[in-house]
Amino acid sequence: MAAHYYFLISSLPHLAWGKPMPLTREAFLGQCARHLPAAEYEALAGLTRTPRETSCCPAEAAWNAWEIALRNAFVRLRATRLDQLPGAWLRPEPEFFQELEHQVMEAFDGTNPREERQELDRLRWQRLTDLEIGHYFDFEILVLYHLKLNLLEKWAGLSADQGLAQLHDVVRAKLPQLASLEPRHAKS
Repeated sequence: MAAHYYFLISSLPHLAWGKPMPLTREAFLGQCARHLPAAEYEALAGLTRTPRETSCCPAEAAWNAWEIALRNAFVRLRATRLDQLPGAWLRPEPEFFQELEHQVMEAFDGTNPREERQELDRLRWQRLTDLEIGHYFDFEILVLYHLKLNLLEKWAGLSADQGLAQLHDVVRAKLPQLASLEPRHAKS
């Protein structure tokens, strides 16, 4: 029988897409460390936004299958737009999710890169919410909660200043390569 964590789960704040994080992932994991067996805690602490080869539970396995399919749909769309073959970047898909191709095409309408990425993450949030059905006070709800915290943390850590600093770092790193290129002269 699965272990239940009534006190821990009932003490967690509600998470909502597009709202500030009510607690950090570190604070969440700190609470979990006090309540979970070591093996469950390690599995939970190792979760990131990238699908793992080995899942800790059925909820993570379902999430990983869907996330791989979403990423593959995105790869196929980008490859089509660049007139390239996507094969080298595709990962094997354990399941097929027919609606994803259409949802990714709708999300990437070419208007605003930030809004496109937000739409992909909104799709991720909805999938995590769907996977919560049937899980209330068990380990798997903690897995899904942690994945949601990962998404919120991604957006909480973005700022215009940070983006400009990263752009400047990339440009500075490429300047020596650019300086070595011969200028192209327009033909008269």
